[in-house]
Amino acid sequence: MLKKIILFLALITGIYIPLANCAMVHLDTETLWNECDLAVVGTVLSINNIQKGGFFRIVEVEVDNYYLRQVDEPSVKIRIEGGEFGDMGIWVEDQPEFSVGEHVFVFLQIPEEIKGDYDYEVFGMYQGKWTVENNTAIREDQSFTLPEKVSSLRSQPQLINGYQIILAVAIVGISLIFLILYKLIIK
Repeated sequence: MLKKIILFLALITGIYIPLANCAMVHLDTETLWNECDLAVVGTVLSINNIQKGGFFRIVEVEVDNYYLRQVDEPSVKIRIEGGEFGDMGIWVEDQPEFSVGEHVFVFLQIPEEIKGDYDYEVFGMYQGKWTVENNTAIREDQSFTLPEKVSSLRSQPQLINGYQIILAVAIVGISLIFLILYKLIIK
């Protein structure tokens, strides 16, 4: 009986948990606009590494234009997970990469807890950071023209998208498979 329980726990730990946690939900531009707290276009002034409970980079962007709300600051400070200290560092998958002097468009979110070194985080991880060239925001094979006024771009919040449905169905299906396997192993 103990062997069966160990086998069942190994299956759940080895297959189910990684599948449930590894899904990066694709966010289209409409979702980014509708669900972010703020968007800015500007130039990266500095990137500084900090070590407070982990490795982080604080990216300061001098703002040319604020979208969705007006902020009376000439720049924003954005926290990115991962960073380097001496010969130690950590790279975090799906976090955006910035370069000093780069002209960027960034969808931002106000974090639940601000520690004082930064004001925002990138909404949608790497999906929320775009490079700007000639009034066009570009990321991989996607692009859009920077609008003059964004408040009109917000539509009704999208409660659920196709990727979330697929992920939910996959998790339910995997759960049923584990339930069947559990019943077969116990008998």
